[in-house]
Amino acid sequence: MLEKDIARINEYCQYSDEEKFVMKHLLKKRCNVLWQLNVYDDETKQLLIGFNDALRKACT
Repeated sequence: MLEKDIARINEYCQYSDEEKFVMKHLLKKRCNVLWQLNVYDDETKQLLIGFNDALRKACT
């Protein structure tokens, strides 16, 4: 899945404070849009949780 690839790539990236702020902002926007679309089944929900967790980890 694309999200797993993005999360794996982000594990090796170093972000500035500004980039971390932007990444967190975009994650919030993405989450809100997807929740409004109500496109979750169990597999999709787990993939999104894993993706978001990996990006949060990269931003710390």
